[in-house]
Amino acid sequence: LDTASQMLVNDPIITNGTLASAPLNNSDIFYRYRNTHMNYYAVKALQARVNLYAGNKDVAQTLAVQVINEAGKWFPWTNNGLAITAAFTDRKFSPEVIFGVQNRDIYNQFNTLFRYDLTQTNILAPQPIRLGNAFAQNDYRYISWFRVPPNGSSSLTFFKFEDVITDPNDYRRFFQPLIRLSEMYYIAAETQTDPVKALQYLNTVLHNRGLTDLPATANLQTEIQKEYVREFYGEGQLFFYYKRRALTTIGNGSSGSGNINLGASQYVVPIPQSESGGGN
Repeated sequence: LDTASQMLVNDPIITNGTLASAPLNNSDIFYRYRNTHMNYYAVKALQARVNLYAGNKDVAQTLAVQVINEAGKWFPWTNNGLAITAAFTDRKFSPEVIFGVQNRDIYNQFNTLFRYDLTQTNILAPQPIRLGNAFAQNDYRYISWFRVPPNGSSSLTFFKFEDVITDPNDYRRFFQPLIRLSEMYYIAAETQTDPVKALQYLNTVLHNRGLTDLPATANLQTEIQKEYVREFYGEGQLFFYYKRRALTTIGNGSSGSGNINLGASQYVVPIPQSESGGGN
């Protein structure tokens, strides 16, 4: 990552942003759509994440704040006026994504696991009580990602990754977010030694999700964990947050109440045979 950051010092994203449009003269587009490439700010953000994992909080703080200060102008917060409308198609909040990939299987996965017309035994749907405890009803993420399905069911289902064929920005259709600007605010909050400044970082995200500021008496780590649950819903980040914190119990997602226990057998996953010399 250190080498990558040095080799990307002239990345066009630094001076021109993501360049999320085709060139007018149909020239080479390799250096466009920069947030679908491992760009300079993606490297810095990943360095912040890695250093947080390693316990290097001062370094993680410096890197996260650098990304916030330098990249913030290129990765604007999602417009709340759009996010809360039925016609809103960018449920991935793509302008805020520092790095993502084109996952050509993303809609097959949605149809196999989350689509509202799956049978009760096959669908992955949130427990209503859990969902209600995690999200306020005015949270833009709640409004945009969870809906009552058109098949008449009264339970909310997860629509974040449903295909949007009518999206005018076709490059977003198969886009899978991997690093968000909001994560930098969470890292900055978690590593900030001044509790007032730490809360300011966290409140910035809350404000841009339609929520009110937290009081000065709020437990910062508890609130950060709540945000990881909400912000990265369906994106695979939460497992690694739990692992980094070495949490031994988490809420049982298959039930409206109760917890499940976690240990090495859950956190340390087997090495794939193809990566250990045991595969063909």
